Amino acid sequence: SRGPKDYSFDIKFRQGKRFHGDIGNGSRWLVMMANATYRYSPNKWYHLAYTVTPTNYCIYVNGEQWSERPISPEGNPVLYDDRHQLCLGADGIDQGYLDGCVAEVRIWNTARTAAEIRSSMPRALAGDEPGLQGYWRCDEGSGTTIQDKSGHGFDGTLVDGVSWTTTAPVRLR
Repeated sequence: SRGPKDYSFDIKFRQGKRFHGDIGNGSRWLVMMANATYRYSPNKWYHLAYTVTPTNYCIYVNGEQWSERPISPEGNPVLYDDRHQLCLGADGIDQGYLDGCVAEVRIWNTARTAAEIRSSMPRALAGDEPGLQGYWRCDEGSGTTIQDKSGHGFDGTLVDGVSWTTTAPVRLR
């Protein structure tokens, strides 16, 4: 979610051994290397959650906390705003793309607790949960539009050869 300008937020998989993030306030980095060491394997699904507050961030993998660190107190973190578009599968800056699949993306306007993450991660949401700002289930199956099921109208456009798959993990309804 860094492009078209930098200093926003990103999450990446790095070298098969960590999840990497950068967190900015829109004009400077508050945390670079917001990482969690985690040996992940190809061809396996993971539930990854970042929670970010003005004072710290936490990274959860499959509902378990793997990292927690403070954030520089020099400004509030920005996920997206008028100058920072939300990109899924690419950061919008260095043309690096995700070589993998995304089953679902949820953005909340509050930092979720470990218990909240664990209780909702195995099931599909209704889309009207309090605090849900964006919800992309990635289940359209065809076309180039990915719908925001939160009702906020943040529909997206698939670009650069993205394709649909039917191998996503099963969610409870």
